[in-house]
Amino acid sequence: MKFTQFSFLLAVSSAYETEVDNAVSIQSISGHPFLKDAVQQHVNAAKLQPNVDTNESLNSTRMLGKASKKGGGGTRPKANKRSKASKSPSGGPKCKVTVTNLSYEQSFGDIFVMVHNDMVQDKNPMFEEGSPASEEFAELAQNLDADPLFDYYKGKPGVNMVKTITDFGLDRKYLDGGAKIEFNVDRNSKYNKLTLAAGFPFANDGVAALQGVRIIDGAEYVVEALDAGVEANLQTCWSVPAEREDFPPRSACADEDHEIGDANDNSLPGEGFVHTHRGIHDVDVPTDVYLLKCNDVEQDSTNHRFVEYFMASNYNDEDLLCSAVKGLGDCNMRSDDDFIGYVKGNGDLANPIFDLVRDSDDYNDFCDKIEGINDSIESAFVTLEPTIFDFRNPIAKVKISC
Repeated sequence: MKFTQFSFLLAVSSAYETEVDNAVSIQSISGHPFLKDAVQQHVNAAKLQPNVDTNESLNSTRMLGKASKKGGGGTRPKANKRSKASKSPSGGPKCKVTVTNLSYEQSFGDIFVMVHNDMVQDKNPMFEEGSPASEEFAELAQNLDADPLFDYYKGKPGVNMVKTITDFGLDRKYLDGGAKIEFNVDRNSKYNKLTLAAGFPFANDGVAALQGVRIIDGAEYVVEALDAGVEANLQTCWSVPAEREDFPPRSACADEDHEIGDANDNSLPGEGFVHTHRGIHDVDVPTDVYLLKCNDVEQDSTNHRFVEYFMASNYNDEDLLCSAVKGLGDCNMRSDDDFIGYVKGNGDLANPIFDLVRDSDDYNDFCDKIEGINDSIESAFVTLEPTIFDFRNPIAKVKISC
């Protein structure tokens, strides 16, 4: 088995399954055997993030004063995707909707927009507080894809129009912090409710969602951030929708010089229901899951280094460590070459550490592989910075002008 840095994050392996929390089955992010405990501990640490008390409902909306007309945001390569809209069967006067991103560096992906009546809110809401997210809502939260919501609601009873917004101007890929976007919607007495939502590139399954608010001239609403509850909040570079070049320049995820940041692995399950997002917090890299470093082992010999390494790792199998046992406690320690040969000839030694031995030319090669794996684990848990955005504050503002 070859162990190359970061390769364990690039595919999903059906061969490796483990249990995390309440017997939740996880397909690993490629079967890297030394990552299991690290992922478990990281998931558990992420679940301990404090809840944010906003004193607002999950579908939080409240009337505000007038909005400023200034906005900012950087430029990034534009995604190869076009905005689209269904035809409104009812027509009617137009209202302008302005969405402003109130965060510092959190961006918004594709925006889903729907104009509808109360029937949709009652029978087919986009999400329900405290309930599992629909597949369409999860797709928006995890992959920034608004098309499934568009396809689901297009032509549904009670829906006047649906649209997706992917063009944010100035060749922007996302609606960046401080930036705003304007678009028109139809309004009449029968269809007078607005729903919209956008996923976050720099979060696992975060979403800004406004559901069933009245379309009236002069209305302004603030939007709180939600967690779709479909993915563990690992906060790692490789588990969020953003690609490496999307991250703010000062982010550690932007500094990674490998493909790990582009994986967007969604395989680790979340909380199971839509709820207020807890935000991004500092989560320490697990420390007790690293492999024992060779230079941390006191070596008394230049020819029995494998034996000394495995003894320091609490292995005490005489068949493994000794070429012969003369008496009680009298072990003829295997030479390095003999140790490799013994491990290669005993397939029942199933611990992944023995695969490293089998794949090593000598002890120094083995130590290099240990160092590479430890570096991989450390790099795998480079996490997003809490300063990117703070969920204790509203994430967006929506203004309506008719």
